Amino acid sequence: MVTQIAEAQTRNFARWAEVSPVGGEFAEPGLTGWEAEVSHLKGWLTERLEWTDSLLLQPVSLSASGGVVHPGFELMLSVAQGTIHYTLDGSDPRDPGGTISTGAIQYTGQPVVLHQNTQVFARSFQSVTGLDGWSGPSSATFTVLPGDFNGNGLHDPDDINRLFAKLGSHDLVFDLDDNGDVDQADVDYLVQTILDTRYGDTDLDGDVDTGDLTRAIIHFNGADGSGKFWADGETDGDGDVDTQDLTRAIINFTGARADGESTLGRWVITDKLSTREVASRMDDLSITKRTAKRTTVNDQHVPLTIPTHAAHLTRVLADGATRKQVSTHTSFF
Repeated sequence: MVTQIAEAQTRNFARWAEVSPVGGEFAEPGLTGWEAEVSHLKGWLTERLEWTDSLLLQPVSLSASGGVVHPGFELMLSVAQGTIHYTLDGSDPRDPGGTISTGAIQYTGQPVVLHQNTQVFARSFQSVTGLDGWSGPSSATFTVLPGDFNGNGLHDPDDINRLFAKLGSHDLVFDLDDNGDVDQADVDYLVQTILDTRYGDTDLDGDVDTGDLTRAIIHFNGADGSGKFWADGETDGDGDVDTQDLTRAIINFTGARADGESTLGRWVITDKLSTREVASRMDDLSITKRTAKRTTVNDQHVPLTIPTHAAHLTRVLADGATRKQVSTHTSFF
């Protein structure tokens, strides 16, 4: 705008010489004429607004701006002066008449712990100010995703690993069933209810198939092993992939199916077959091919090729072979 009227201002001040631009006390040093006048006006407006703001309480600062968070997320509130009052249902802590709402909570300096979807609305209040004693509003909406322990907004194997690491503790962030401690029931709730899957589903795609069994076999390191995680086939939180983990995966094996029926589980539990007998049946097992949607199943059957190796390895393990011996009997190590 200054550029647009630059030519006109010359003629204006030539016509009205008695009001020639001289700048002023708020102008930047070193400027003269028209530029000094514009700088003076900007400076005066800035000073005036800062003075006006000084009469008001500053809005409350939130440590997060909202979004998807994990259960137990800790939100901090802060303000330069005044007492913070907030709500967790999106309502204004300031009543229309200027009094403190009966539903408002006074902030004590401790984190606001979020366990469910929450809309935080906060203001600061001070009884002696230039105006009505309230700051402007600060608000944010948080979506709590149960089981998202790493806070990345989705469920992944790392969430299960983090829960395993907290077993036996009383960390309420990981207490999914609200019974006061972190135990196997919390893992069951995460795997079976929240993730809607089975133990042995290493890639969390909703089934225990040949890919899951292959991962568990490749990462098998026995009961004395360590450094293994859910994505490796570790299903009980002890840090290794042993026969217990493999057995669990075999029992829950469904193939790439959407109906959740475990063929191998039926063999072990209902038919009471031994591990060697299960391995033998795996050679001839066919599976129902899963389509894009988990809830859709077609009738096309495809041969089970990779489990032939899995079955072979299961027999070797059942015979008490070591991992080194196993590797010489399998073609995919």
